[in-house]
Amino acid sequence: GQMEAMGKTVHVSVIDTGRGMPAEIRDTLFTARAISRKQGGTGLGTKIVKDVIEAHSGVIGVESEVNRGTIFHIHLPMEVPATFFSDHVSS
Repeated sequence: GQMEAMGKTVHVSVIDTGRGMPAEIRDTLFTARAISRKQGGTGLGTKIVKDVIEAHSGVIGVESEVNRGTIFHIHLPMEVPATFFSDHVSS
């Protein structure tokens, strides 16, 4: 993976050189019940990751090509928004 400061955001890339994902999996990856493997699971992993990143005013995206691999791109602000603590921390 890689991490790079870009202006007021940090860009994190998580790179997997595995088998990649077809479009039908990629398109539903960040939804609840996104199960792309034959084994069990709740299908909530990537949805939870997306929700946590968005709760921190960030964004996540994915690019993937079958037989070439996958790259997750995460962009997070370097500064915590002023409303973060009032919205997410109880006194």
